[in-house]
Amino acid sequence: MFSSSNSALPSSNISCVVIDKEGKKWIGTSKGLAVFDDVNWTTYTTSNSSIPYNSITDIYISTDHDVWIGTSFSVVKFDGTNWISYPDIFPSSQSNVPFTIKGDKDNTIWVGMAGGLAKYDGSSWKTFTTVDSGLTGEMDIDKNGNKWLVTFEGGISIF
Repeated sequence: MFSSSNSALPSSNISCVVIDKEGKKWIGTSKGLAVFDDVNWTTYTTSNSSIPYNSITDIYISTDHDVWIGTSFSVVKFDGTNWISYPDIFPSSQSNVPFTIKGDKDNTIWVGMAGGLAKYDGSSWKTFTTVDSGLTGEMDIDKNGNKWLVTFEGGISIF
């Protein structure tokens, strides 16, 4: 068992883990992101990378191998070299805390947030807020491309 006391994990408070096609483990913690290749650890935090917040909420690896990272109040894409931050997906009146990040068969990125649902088609974001759609929170995508979303106190929605 790995913890912050016996490894390079920045925290033992783990929020998510994803294993890429090379077998690397991408581990989100409350104090940064760790990558473990079964031998070496690499840690990314606000002090040594362009991650805007250390608290990691979710990780998704797209079909083109980009790593999408949910942090407190933003989404970040890491292509192995460059970090691109998307801090203002929703209007300031809505919450930008990403709960879940998924990709569909068209490699469209979907982000379930407290403020609603966001869709990234590779060039721009489209948002569906809790105000105009009622959608919020956790999400998953089924084999037919349907997005299943939790609606906190309102049940579950299919988009």
